[in-house]
Amino acid sequence: VIDMAPPCWLMGVDRLYLGSVTLGLAKLALFAMACCGLRFAWGLGGTVCCACCLLWGFLDFSVVIVSAWQRAFSVDQLGMRARFAEGELQASYALAFVDLFVAGTAGIYGWWRLRRSQRMQRLIEASRKNQAQSAQEIKT
Repeated sequence: VIDMAPPCWLMGVDRLYLGSVTLGLAKLALFAMACCGLRFAWGLGGTVCCACCLLWGFLDFSVVIVSAWQRAFSVDQLGMRARFAEGELQASYALAFVDLFVAGTAGIYGWWRLRRSQRMQRLIEASRKNQAQSAQEIKT
C-alpha cells in the first residue's frame, strides 16, 4: 500500500517500513538534495540528484510490483527484505494493478501538463514577438 503513493517510494518510506533504515535514510537524503537542487539552483547537481531519485524510486516500485504479480511470499531484492502472510498475497496482487493504473494516470497527466505549459510558453513568446514587431512598425 505504501508504494501506491509515489512520494513514499521517492522519499524512502518503503525502505524504512521494510526495515532497511540505512538505505531508507540514504534515499530520503537523495530526495532532499533533489528538491533543494530543483528549488534553489537548477543545474547539473539538481538534475543528477533528481534523475537518481526517480530511477531508484522506480526500481523499488518495480520490485514491489513484480513481487506482487508473482504472488511471492517474500521480497528479497535490491536490499529490500520482507515476508508476507498467505492472506496478503491476493490483496497485494490486486493492489499492484491499481498501483500501476494510478502511476500510469499520473504519468499521463504530468506529460499533458508539461505539454500544455510548453504550448503556453510558445504562445507567450509569439505574442511578445508580434507586439515588438507592431511597435517597431508604428515607429517607422
